[in-house]
Amino acid sequence: MALQLYRGQTLLGSIEVDRTKDDFPWLQGAFTPTADFESVRPLFDAELALRGQSPEWDEAYAQIVQPGLRLEDSESGKVYDQVLIHIIQGQAARFRIIVQPSSRWIRIVSMAKGTSSIAKRAP
Repeated sequence: MALQLYRGQTLLGSIEVDRTKDDFPWLQGAFTPTADFESVRPLFDAELALRGQSPEWDEAYAQIVQPGLRLEDSESGKVYDQVLIHIIQGQAARFRIIVQPSSRWIRIVSMAKGTSSIAKRAP
């Protein structure tokens, strides 16, 4: 299965899902970035560095989803517009589709309207 990762209208890359590595509800696969990914790589790097540090991680992820983050299945055309994704060293993706949003997820998405600059300060 091949998925395309978009942020707003910008294609950031594609993910070739490796179903042999499923860890329900997480999926993973090789990530092939486009040239446009480099402009947002610092956001994804900061998000990874802040995992487990709430509310800093929440604010960092809100910056990523701010213009709308989605995965599109290139075969079926299905669009997943609620997705939690980690891009690891610009080469691998680990993600899950949000089926039933939690209150924390709803808060992160709502924060996207007024994000802070925490991700820019992260190492």
